[in-house]
Amino acid sequence: MVYQSKKVLTVFVICSMLLIVASVALVNAQTTPTLTLTSTDDNSIITLTGNGFDPSKTVIIKLQNPADNSMLYNFTETILTDENGTFTIDLSLPIGIYGTYNLNATTSHATATKEITLTGTSTLTASPDNSNIIQTTGTGFNANQTVTLQLTNPTTGTIVYNFTETITTNTYGNFSTIVIIPTSLSGNFSLLASTSTTTANTTLTVPNFTGPTGADGTPGITGPSGTDGAPGTPADSTFSYILAVLSVVAIVTSAFAFVKKR
Repeated sequence: MVYQSKKVLTVFVICSMLLIVASVALVNAQTTPTLTLTSTDDNSIITLTGNGFDPSKTVIIKLQNPADNSMLYNFTETILTDENGTFTIDLSLPIGIYGTYNLNATTSHATATKEITLTGTSTLTASPDNSNIIQTTGTGFNANQTVTLQLTNPTTGTIVYNFTETITTNTYGNFSTIVIIPTSLSGNFSLLASTSTTTANTTLTVPNFTGPTGADGTPGITGPSGTDGAPGTPADSTFSYILAVLSVVAIVTSAFAFVKKR
């Protein structure tokens, strides 16, 4: 009798343990948290729905960099799950953050991540817009991308000048830098900024810094007199003597011929 009681007790314990394990597995399978999101046309507000979280708990929502999971933005909306561990909330997306990130939702014992791509209109500003030294600011570009900055003809679009500064957007897809336009350029231009898939431009005027032609300067002082040259060699008079003798002979001959005729 005692043996049978121990046997029944052992079977009961084993069955209870199996039931507990099965219950835990079932609970874990049923409470795996998930996130679903939809966004507005301008992608400024998203509706986030979570399931399988801890019931009646505060939810912390973060925007994370997918490369290292560092936090880029912490949403401040108050979010609380219901008795079933579910929540739905409209979130206002931060201005000036563009690119692909992870949206992370966490309660005390549950967490879920959803990839989200934030897009927007890229903008470019130049301040001041009438100088050759300008502060250039861009927003809405690809995150962590190299920016190519060029000065172009606003009518034809041809490139007038390529800036050599190294410019890279930050994790929000924005950048700000100071560039110098050569003083040899002046007039109206278009400033073009571009990354791998995004471009933006703005117009600016570069003043003419060459200025008017200056007046002629005063004449310089007279230089010192040069030294006298070396004396020349005496001329050879032999040829002059021959000419003189021939002239006398010609005169005498002419006179003799004149007398003979008479």
